[in-house]
Amino acid sequence: MAVRVHGRRGTTERTGLPLLREALERPRRRTGYSSDGLRFTDVTEAFRAAEEALGTGWKVRGRNHCERVTLRPRYVRYAAAGSTSWERFYRKGSIKERTIFPRAVVLKAAELLGVHPDVLIGREC
Repeated sequence: MAVRVHGRRGTTERTGLPLLREALERPRRRTGYSSDGLRFTDVTEAFRAAEEALGTGWKVRGRNHCERVTLRPRYVRYAAAGSTSWERFYRKGSIKERTIFPRAVVLKAAELLGVHPDVLIGREC
């Protein structure tokens, strides 16, 4: 689709409609679903089930802590609601607070959801 720009707003050559109208006609993401197609309630239940299967005795901070990861921001709130094995912390020199989860719990939750773990994992700590 080629775009011709007239002033501040563009029009498409195919329809001549302003780009704003075409943007409004695009299908929207359904409420309660992520852009990856996961229901947020399913994410909460998957973390709850993963923690039941693996236990809750995970040491997330301090000496001898387990492998840990951060989640993508869209899933943190829902994962924390379903799990008790998480903690917030600040990295050295960082202003931003991070929420960390045990890697094994995240991998099990991804398996229960039927997605690749990279869909949930933001970065490894």
